[in-house]
Amino acid sequence: MTIRSVMRTGAGLLATVATLVGVSLLGVSTASADTEVPNLDLKTTNATITINGSASAVQGHSFKAVRIGIYQSANVDVSGNGGKLTSISVGTDTAVKTMAENALNQIDPSAPAPAFVGNPVGEVASEWLGFKSQGTVGVPQGDITSNDANHAWAGNLREFVTKLAADAGFASLVTASTYSATGSGSSAVFQNLPQGLYVVVDTTASGGTSSNSIPILVGTAVGVTASFPGYTQFKGETSPTAPILGKVQMKNDEPTVSKKAIQNSNTGSSASIGGYVQYEITGTVPLTTGYQHYKYVLVDTPDAGLRFSRSNGHQVEVTSGPAGGTQTTINEQNGGTPGFIVDAHSDGSVNFNLSPVITALTPGDQISVKYYMQLTDDATGGVLKNNVKLEYSNDQLHQPSDDRGNGGSENSATAPVTQAENAYFYRFELGKHAKADSRDLAGASFSVKVKGTSAALKFHQVKDAQGVAIPGRFKLAADQTASGDDVLFVSDGSYAGTHPDQAVHEGHLLIDGLGAGEYTVSEINPPNTFSGMFKPSFDVTIKPTGVSNQPSLSNTGDAWDLVSAGSWTYTATDPVALFPASGVHVISVFNVSSLSQLPMTGGAGIILAVMVALVALALAGILFALKRWRDARQL
Repeated sequence: MTIRSVMRTGAGLLATVATLVGVSLLGVSTASADTEVPNLDLKTTNATITINGSASAVQGHSFKAVRIGIYQSANVDVSGNGGKLTSISVGTDTAVKTMAENALNQIDPSAPAPAFVGNPVGEVASEWLGFKSQGTVGVPQGDITSNDANHAWAGNLREFVTKLAADAGFASLVTASTYSATGSGSSAVFQNLPQGLYVVVDTTASGGTSSNSIPILVGTAVGVTASFPGYTQFKGETSPTAPILGKVQMKNDEPTVSKKAIQNSNTGSSASIGGYVQYEITGTVPLTTGYQHYKYVLVDTPDAGLRFSRSNGHQVEVTSGPAGGTQTTINEQNGGTPGFIVDAHSDGSVNFNLSPVITALTPGDQISVKYYMQLTDDATGGVLKNNVKLEYSNDQLHQPSDDRGNGGSENSATAPVTQAENAYFYRFELGKHAKADSRDLAGASFSVKVKGTSAALKFHQVKDAQGVAIPGRFKLAADQTASGDDVLFVSDGSYAGTHPDQAVHEGHLLIDGLGAGEYTVSEINPPNTFSGMFKPSFDVTIKPTGVSNQPSLSNTGDAWDLVSAGSWTYTATDPVALFPASGVHVISVFNVSSLSQLPMTGGAGIILAVMVALVALALAGILFALKRWRDARQL
């Protein structure tokens, strides 16, 4: 049995006394302490309506109001409680009667109770608005959620207001209305309103960050006079969500979005060129009450050198649930089953469209989207940013035309960008020197391997903006299966381009494009005239610190003591600095032209001592064998 049916039964018993069209059951008085508010006090003095909210939600918003209900009579109890309303009789404003009937019939097509024939707004006020129905036994309050933010203001009353506000005729009334207010700080005030029940419409043009309020149904205070502000509360009402006439809370929200690079315990948010960094976008399910379609699209636009990827098992994960609670997986749209949609673009950007499912989620819950970006050969500088924004519907009266969020009025919110939200790759510089006099040496070459592997990594020689190759400057190749340089030559100082700040010093080698990890650097060919017997090989370790833009680097020494162990750090977000710029750390790698130039201490000294001992032992063996051979010939 519908609430309207219950009301019809109860109201039938009272029909003989409810002869005035528009008198709701709230108009029945049951206490001798009730006093009728003078009729002149309902009509003579105008009232106000104040919309309250946070400054970000209200400031600058424009509102218009249309009266839909007329206060016909009201009773108050003035005995010891300061004057509390016990009943209000509401009649329907003639201008909205047909529209209101149509809206109400779409929600409940059953016939109205006799007391409400021809008075749809009176019926809505009695059943759903939250007015206390005194004097009626067995008639429940039909809507306890439309005035409750915790229920996203959803309920019968909300449906009625939504359908009424969507009526083209009502939109014309809004346009023609002379009752207007503008948000200033945390409130907006309508002045000089004839007493009654109003629908307030947020007419703010799109462009701000907060959405437009959903249409609001609110009554003015009752019995306002020049010396009395009117009655605003009902007797015996204790609910914290009960309406206070003349005041209403702004019913909108300000969707926000944040993004972070997920920190791997080993690599932070770094990756080698060709590798992947995982990101997470977090948002909050917005207020979608009253929307049939709602646009909710997350857009990630990365720097050159970073692109969305689903290859090699890198999938998109979307979940929603209470913050800190159980998260429910949202599936990708498949055929006719609603789900999120991924639109990847050729420039590397990507849209995650949750419009098909957003109205089914719980307002206030968290939304999480996890996905991967791949570092490409276009990456430069060591830091890669991606800007994320949320595009969302902002006006219930101008909704999208389909479940993908196309059309309608919209706003956008941008995720803040800090160093923790970026992807990083790292570099280090070698300097080749003669052991004897420390002069710079050209002509040497090196290979770089991931420690413990046998295949040398492939690199591309870096070019300047005009396409001129820069000697001694190499960056890891994204595709290690394609062609590339696995032997890296130090600079010969011959760069002839127009960007001298990008040139690598003679005898130096810049190795770029590496994620955090351990690498083995080996000399392949020594410079001309230098010994090939003593080619250094050493390890370089790159570790992320608390913030990935401050890597910690270290290198081991080599077996010949031609490389000294060291450690250093730098700021990856700073412009690339090369020797001889101040503060640049260079791993010095020495070469010798003869055995005598090797250090006589440390590891090299031990190796030399062992080699000398082995040579001496070998010579002794040869001499012993030669002596025995001679002795044998003399026998």
